[in-house]
Amino acid sequence: MSARRANPGLIAGLVFSLFCFVVYGLRTWEWGLMDDMQYVLRCQDFTKRFGLWRGILENFSSHLEGDRSWGLFRPAYSFYSSTVYLLAPNVVYFMRFLTFSGIFVFSLLFVQNIADRAGKPPARLYYGLLILALLAIHSLYDGLGFISLQEPSGLCLAACGLYLFASARPGATPWFAALCFLFAAWFKTPFIWLLLGAGVFNVLVLKKRLLGLLSVLAALTNIAVAASFARSGGYTAHFTALKPGLMRETLIHFAGEFAVPALISLLALAAGLRYRRREFFSGDRYAALVGGTGALYLVNLLPWGSPNYHMGPPAYLLTLGLFIFLAPRFEFRPGRSGLVAGATVLGLAVCGHGFWKCLARDQTIQALRDWALALPQDGAVLALNGPESSGRFRELLTLRSHGKWNSPVVELPASGEGSFEGGAPSPHSPAYYIVFSDQGAGNSKFMSTPIAHFPLATVYRLK
Repeated sequence: MSARRANPGLIAGLVFSLFCFVVYGLRTWEWGLMDDMQYVLRCQDFTKRFGLWRGILENFSSHLEGDRSWGLFRPAYSFYSSTVYLLAPNVVYFMRFLTFSGIFVFSLLFVQNIADRAGKPPARLYYGLLILALLAIHSLYDGLGFISLQEPSGLCLAACGLYLFASARPGATPWFAALCFLFAAWFKTPFIWLLLGAGVFNVLVLKKRLLGLLSVLAALTNIAVAASFARSGGYTAHFTALKPGLMRETLIHFAGEFAVPALISLLALAAGLRYRRREFFSGDRYAALVGGTGALYLVNLLPWGSPNYHMGPPAYLLTLGLFIFLAPRFEFRPGRSGLVAGATVLGLAVCGHGFWKCLARDQTIQALRDWALALPQDGAVLALNGPESSGRFRELLTLRSHGKWNSPVVELPASGEGSFEGGAPSPHSPAYYIVFSDQGAGNSKFMSTPIAHFPLATVYRLK
């Protein structure tokens, strides 16, 4: 067993947490335009009707019933949605940034635990390349701005579980790892493959048969319940069959997410790989566990035609599995600095763009909120190019105006006349058209007179 060196995971975590506090924790945040306002208003309504503690329980029960009708088994997320939106936006966003940093810290600690077990610690440069590859998974940054996403919480729990799973500490640590995997699956069901894989690993490799068998039983039970929910759910029943079009769409989205991390991994391989035929290390089993879980997670997404932000966990697991395989074989060779520089540029470019988009999205929402609330309260109808953001923006304006905002905010998509939810009588009723660049294209027929520009949106006057 090698002597344990200065812990790069702990150092990176402290630095990153300080960075989050200075750059993000001290600024003002606003709720996003995905699901946030729906959950905020639900929490307020239940708390007003039943009081704080009973309101949380009633809201949690209502979430469970709603998810059951949709076909989703995610009890941890139901509790999350029933509680976190009672907090101020600044507190919630700071918690999300700490969750984000936790993914990387636990990943580093996990890999270091495996290296310590194998007695072959990699070069320090290896840890930097690992972080760059993980930072290059662009969809992870969506979780910074969309509080309602399940993936960040599930992924942080999964990373924590992996760290505990590879820990050499005796006692209850392996049981806590299994609980982390289970709760990750209760945020997002495909994480259940980690619990199943860890259970088999415990039985066959670590010889912890009781824990392994209980983990396998819990995983199979969870899979059976989730499958039962999905087959009968009003939403998920449409996605139980494999359709070539949706499968192709999912794979295209995944390829877009995994391309840069895979390229950084290849550069790391070229910069430091020492490979000899038939060379095997104990960490290879962990690499198979993590990479195999990532592949199974991706298979779970195939029927959905999933958008990019769902692709973070499989891209993360496959990237981490590849680097675990590389760990004992990595020894940086002089003359390969150009490869490392290329990996650094790629990783930092994706990281910078991800953080910028998160900040720009929030800045845009706050600027649009202030602009709209400054309009005369005489029925000026607003139109947005996003189907969900239109309703959420109306709810946000109602909340921030203390109920004084009563004008419709309607949808006006790139093609067609839109649904105009909120009561607009015709497509010509809106006075202003707000086009979010990350919501797709706007309707060019109504984009002739821009009157205001924001980082990710433009406002056009319609009449």
